[in-house]
Amino acid sequence: MAWQLVTPPAEEPVSLSDAVEHLRVVGDADQAYVQGLITKARLWVEGVLDRQLVTATWKLFVDGFPKRSVDVIEIKKAPVQSIEAVRYADAAGDEQTWSSDEYQADLVSEPARLRPLWGYTWPTTRSRQLHAVEIELVAGYGDAADVPATLKHAILLLVGHWFSHHEPVLTGTIITPVPFTVQSLLALEDWGGYP
Repeated sequence: MAWQLVTPPAEEPVSLSDAVEHLRVVGDADQAYVQGLITKARLWVEGVLDRQLVTATWKLFVDGFPKRSVDVIEIKKAPVQSIEAVRYADAAGDEQTWSSDEYQADLVSEPARLRPLWGYTWPTTRSRQLHAVEIELVAGYGDAADVPATLKHAILLLVGHWFSHHEPVLTGTIITPVPFTVQSLLALEDWGGYP
């Protein structure tokens, strides 16, 4: 299973002005650095939670379809807004697009799920071909205004921590890791572990 970003988000979930206000930074000297921290914090949050915050388009590559029609493909990039296309390499190695009339997409569950409709089966893919199946999808909460406040606050806390401390830990009489507060905020939006 592999992911490829097709269309990145058009904006960050936290604005530069919000981050600068949170940091109480005066002047323009550090703004480029702060903007970079916002992006890094967003990527960290998305990676920890397997979520897309602001709408983006992705491709998910899997080596083949499940063997049984009742089995599902889980799409672990929440929340999924839509499935744009399901493409696969057929037995001859030619690219085909699977008709959306033959499969159902459960976009309510997390992770989202894909399965053939009643009366249909998974298409046959080329044997032993890596990434024989490509699922193009749109994921994310919407624009920045739609991202949960807990996740925005976690991003601001990470930006503040990284802005104040350029190393991963503080040393001295005690060792201080990334604030536990961030983990607590992320836990509010976590969808739990899965195999």
